[in-house]
Amino acid sequence: MSNAALAQDYLFIGPLIEARLAAEIAGNVPVERVEQMAQARDAQDLRETVLYVMWGGDRFDGGEAGRAGAGAAQRVWQQWLVWLRVRNAGVADKAARNTVAGPLLSAVHRALAGWMPEGALRTLQRTQGPAPNYQPASGLYPLAFEINLSL
Repeated sequence: MSNAALAQDYLFIGPLIEARLAAEIAGNVPVERVEQMAQARDAQDLRETVLYVMWGGDRFDGGEAGRAGAGAAQRVWQQWLVWLRVRNAGVADKAARNTVAGPLLSAVHRALAGWMPEGALRTLQRTQGPAPNYQPASGLYPLAFEINLSL
């Protein structure tokens, strides 16, 4: 592995994203790492807004151009998802969740897009992510980011 931080902890970016969001997002919005979306859908959690950071897997560069050292070294893009969960903000306003989510999603984008985490050699870039997930009591709004790392 040519990236020293990656050699020590394959998922080293997660805690850095969590800390960055905690420092950059106004309004005292809690930030937590999760391993699966079921953890973000906890109906018992009554907080109005929460940001969840989740590893979304890897994407590898295809072909020989992305590999070296007989395949021991290669380029990989790690995907990280940031899910904003917003509980129902009001009964009369049908778009209340979107009204709350919009400015927070902009803040997440500003905090992470183009940011270079410590130990990384490249910046996080926005990428295509999953669709939002609306439940009767909450909405989950995803933003996906990729970072090019070298194994």
